[in-house]
Amino acid sequence: MTSICAGTQLDVTGRLAGVTGNLVVEMASDGTTFSAIASVPLATSVSNEVVYRATIPGNTVAGGNYRIRLMANDPAVTSIPSPTLLTVKGRPAPPSVDSLILDCMRVLPSADVSSYVSSTAAAGATVNIYTYTNNTFMPAGSVFTRISLGSTDNVILSLGKTYYPTSTTYKYPMEEHSYYLTQSVETCESDTVKTKLRILYRPFTGPMPTNGKPVDINPHWPTNYYGTLGYCVGDQAPPLSENGHAAPPENYRVLYQLGTIPGRTSVPPIPATDVPSTQVYQLQLDPIDLAKGCSSFLTTQLTVTVSAPPSVSITPSSTVLTPGTPMVSLTAVGTGTYLWSTGATTEVISVTTSGTYSVTLTSPGGCTASASVRVAGPDLTINLELPQANFAASGSVGNFVVTVFEVAGLPTSAGNVTITITVPIGYTLAFPPGMTSIQVSGGDTKTVSNNQWTVVSSLESRQLTLTMASGSFIGGGGASSLGFQITRTNANSGSQASITVNVADDLTMTYDGNLANNVYARIISGL
Repeated sequence: MTSICAGTQLDVTGRLAGVTGNLVVEMASDGTTFSAIASVPLATSVSNEVVYRATIPGNTVAGGNYRIRLMANDPAVTSIPSPTLLTVKGRPAPPSVDSLILDCMRVLPSADVSSYVSSTAAAGATVNIYTYTNNTFMPAGSVFTRISLGSTDNVILSLGKTYYPTSTTYKYPMEEHSYYLTQSVETCESDTVKTKLRILYRPFTGPMPTNGKPVDINPHWPTNYYGTLGYCVGDQAPPLSENGHAAPPENYRVLYQLGTIPGRTSVPPIPATDVPSTQVYQLQLDPIDLAKGCSSFLTTQLTVTVSAPPSVSITPSSTVLTPGTPMVSLTAVGTGTYLWSTGATTEVISVTTSGTYSVTLTSPGGCTASASVRVAGPDLTINLELPQANFAASGSVGNFVVTVFEVAGLPTSAGNVTITITVPIGYTLAFPPGMTSIQVSGGDTKTVSNNQWTVVSSLESRQLTLTMASGSFIGGGGASSLGFQITRTNANSGSQASITVNVADDLTMTYDGNLANNVYARIISGL
C-alpha cells in the first residue's frame, strides 16, 4: 500500500504488448468500477514499456483506497489492476491571507529590513511562499514565525525589503510585488492564494527647514535636520508654513508640536513674539491618504528665538558747535554693530556741522534700536524795516534796513553768512559800503554795519548778493544790520511788487542750521 495526496501526480508504467492505440489511466475505489483520470505520456522504451503521468483528481475523497490500471482503445485492451493499493490523502485548503498588504519603504540600513506577510494556516501546517516568474512558481526566500491559535496557526513570513538611502521624491507606489502562498499538511500542498505587497513612500525626516542644517545623528541613520528662526520682541511673525520650512511633498501635510505639549496639529502655528523666548517645534510629514504614503521616520526640529530689543544711547546727549569748538565727538553706547545716519559704522564719529545725528544698533540676535542727538548750531532769521514802502513818482528813493538775527544763541562761523536782496522790475537797488547809519524812509535813523559785508554779485542793479567779510560773524543771540537804497525808475503807477531778502541755504550748517526761516518779503507800491 502506498499513499498520495489528492491533486498530485503519479507515474504509471506498463507494456504495450502489440497495442497500437493511445492509453489512458483509470482509477477505481472498489477495484471494479474504473474511471479515467487525466494523464499524459512521458516516455516509451525499446522494450515497449510506456510511462504515463496521471493527476489524482483534487476532489478525490480522502482516506479511500484505490487501484490503478491502463486501458487501450485500439484495440480495446485493459491491463491488470495494480496489485498495490493507493491511499489518497485529502488536500488542504489554501491558507488565508490579505489580498493587499501595505508597507513602508526602508530608510535605514540596519533596521526596518523586512516586510511581513501574515497568514492563517492549519495547526502544524507548513506555509510556502512563491513568486511567479516565466510561467513558473519559484520559492521566495522567507523566514517565518508561528503563533499557535488552537486549531489554526498564525504564520508571519518575513521578506527582505529594498533600502532607499537617497529617495527624497514622492512616488506611488515605490514597489509592488505579487506572492503566492500554499500550506502543506502531511506532505499534501494546497492550491495557491495570491497576495500583493505594496511598498509606500516614507520621508526619512520632517519638512526641510528654511535655513536647516543637516546633522548625521548616527553613522547608520539618515541625516536629520535642525532649523532656526529669529525674531525680535514686537515683530509680526507669519505662520511657520510661510517662514519656517519648505512646502511638503505631494500627498503630505505637516504636523506641528510645540515643545512637550501633547498632541500634534496640522494648523501652522504663529510664533508668539510678545516677550523674549525660545520655542522648539517638532515638524513631521504625515500622509493625507494613508493608503498612499507613510509618516516621516524622523521629525525636523525648528527652534524659534525671540530676542529682547537692544539698548543704545549717544553721548553726549546734547552738544553745541561754537567757533571755539568747531568739532565734537559722538559715541554710541551699546552691544552690537553700528550704522550712523552719516553712513559711518564706527563706535565714535566726529561732526563739524549742526543737525540731528542718529545711530542704529543691531544686536547679535538681529534686533535693532535707534538713538539720536541734536548737535546745535546757529539759526538765522531776517527782517526788513521800511515803514513807508510807497514810491510817489519816478526817481523816488526809499531807504531801508535789513537785519540778520541769530536766534539760537549760537555764533555763526566767520566770513560765511550770505544774503541776497531782490527788488522788482522798474526799481534799482544800491548798497553804500561805508555807511554806518541810515534814515529809514518813514522811520527812525538806524545804525548799520555795511563795512562787515561785501557785495559778491550784482544783477542789473536789481539783485545784490552779499557775504560777511572775512573774520566777521554774528554772535549768539546777536544781529547784523545793513542799509540799502531803492530807487523807482520806470515802474508803472499803481503797480505792486515784492522786495525779497533771503539767507542763502547753508548745507554745511556752520552759519545757519535752520533753512525754514531764511526768506522775508515786503510789498512796495508805485503810486
